[in-house]
Amino acid sequence: MCMNSNVTPPQDNAGAAARSAGYAKRRKIVKIILIVFAVIIVLYVATMWLNPDELVDRWFSDDNTSDLPPQNIEFYPADKDYNIMADEEYLEYDRRISYYDPDSGATYWVEEEEVDSAEPFVKFFHSYFQTVIYGDALNYAEHFSLAYEGELPEDFTMQMVYDIELRPHANANGEMCYIVNYKIHKNNGTFRRDIGSDVGREYLFTLVEEGNRLLIVGMRPYTSY
Repeated sequence: MCMNSNVTPPQDNAGAAARSAGYAKRRKIVKIILIVFAVIIVLYVATMWLNPDELVDRWFSDDNTSDLPPQNIEFYPADKDYNIMADEEYLEYDRRISYYDPDSGATYWVEEEEVDSAEPFVKFFHSYFQTVIYGDALNYAEHFSLAYEGELPEDFTMQMVYDIELRPHANANGEMCYIVNYKIHKNNGTFRRDIGSDVGREYLFTLVEEGNRLLIVGMRPYTSY
């Protein structure tokens, strides 16, 4: 029996389909891997440029009166001649310093007559806030070390500061740090422009001892992350 040598043998359609499906699957896997790497790169770049601490440092410089992104904060009119100590409403607010003691886990409030016998850091912050309350920009600057690199306000009015809270903050460098929070009633923006009236925002103060004095060497908004 003679066979026609020109007849093409039948193709393995099932095998071809399997190979095509395998190729498509590999392409899909490669595509997914590329997308994952792209996402990782984007997240890495975002982390480098949008780190919350870096954003804080950009938006809130060491100068409390620095310009900030628009926050729709409305400030009260500034009046250099206004004596806040004659403001009966403000005098009703708690102007004492409170501090947290990590050893006992207790919070203590320091009365005015107790300041002289208080811990050195309490006396320092009492003096610091007195300059803020009384609008004394000259003596305010005296609370900063020459090593402090931030800018200081040249002038500001009396500030209705209250609810002053201090909390020691440990760090790996063994520096003398305190988390400080307070509010300003009827904030007019001449001292702080990052907060509105009656709103607190924590700052991290780093102190150094120079001679027999405590001085501020670092000050920036505090974030816990």
